[in-house]
Order: sequence, then structure tokens, then C-alpha cells
Amino acid sequence: MVRESRVVAGLLLNEVSSEEWTRAIITNNLLQKRSPKTADRFGCAIRSRLQLLDPDFWRALRDGDDELATQISFVAALQRNLFSAVIEGAYIETPEQAAQFLAELKQRLDVALEQGARVRIR
Repeated sequence: MVRESRVVAGLLLNEVSSEEWTRAIITNNLLQKRSPKTADRFGCAIRSRLQLLDPDFWRALRDGDDELATQISFVAALQRNLFSAVIEGAYIETPEQAAQFLAELKQRLDVALEQGARVRIR
């Protein structure tokens, strides 16, 4: 969904109207989905995730390399789902802070998985 997130970030940065959004997502099928309903569902889900982030993140998502875009998409998804409890209290304001947070989160998850594996072995 990174490619689709880049498209939606561009629309958000361009501050498109509701009519322009519909034309881009449904009529022009910018997300390249098989049906208008699927395109609308994906577009709305991605938009709701990205709207939680600052426009600097949208710009970095749209213009950044694949790794940065993937990290930003992941952060946006985290903030919209059950994992938000994991990052509660995390203060992420820039793409660099997001990358650092993800690296730290990966390290913590690796430790937790390692400890969990040891518990299962005992």
C-alpha cells in the first residue's frame, strides 16, 4: 500500500476538493483498483491514516525513497489500529524521529520475541 499512500499523500498536499478526490480515486482510478468501491475503500482508509500525520510526513511519503515511504506508511497505520497502545506517549514530529522510533521498536520487539521464545522452550 506504499504506492497508494504516495498517491493519497499527493492529493492531501494539493488540498483537493471532494469532487477532485472522487475524480482522482474513482473516475481516474489512481489507486489502480479493480472496482470503484475498492478504490474508494482503500483511498478513505489511507486518507484517514495520513490525516493523523503532519503535512511534512505527507511530503516525505510522496517524495522520499522507498524505505522512508514504507516507514511513514507503517507509522500512519500504527496510529490508526490496535498497536497505537504500543506507541502511546511516543512523540513523533519529523520523518527522522519516525525512523528512529521504528528502529527502537524493532529492537524492543526482537528482545520480546527472543524472551518469548525462551519461555516456550523452558
